[in-house]
Amino acid sequence: KRNLTQLEAETRFAQIEQGSVRYDVSLYLKKGPIFTGEIWMSFKTQKTTDVFFDYVGIDYQVLSINKQSTEHEKFDRKDGIVTIPSDMLDIPGQENLVRIRFENNYSTDGLGLHSNTDVDGAQYLWSQGEMAWANRIFP
Repeated sequence: KRNLTQLEAETRFAQIEQGSVRYDVSLYLKKGPIFTGEIWMSFKTQKTTDVFFDYVGIDYQVLSINKQSTEHEKFDRKDGIVTIPSDMLDIPGQENLVRIRFENNYSTDGLGLHSNTDVDGAQYLWSQGEMAWANRIFP
């Protein structure tokens, strides 16, 4: 479980047009140890380059990029970094739309999304999701 390095943050800052990033996140909060969700991310690139996102959850699947199915593509994740190749993205200045389904364990260490089922059977949720820890909740 990690945070972006200074170099990774500077690289991503140079890749993405500022003010163009939008997220639409749906979380499916189940009782038990695991939650799932889906995210739609839109952004514009500043130049033709690979783009990456960070996610340290259990699993993810990139479902589509710019409305083209990618369900059978494998996007490698190394140390929490997932790279989207530039040839799958629109030209710089055009909006890109990426749809991802994800799964993760509720956290137990004070960071991310937590769940507790009380003795009465009710589930209680809380989050600690500042920028540095949001990658534990969604990509």
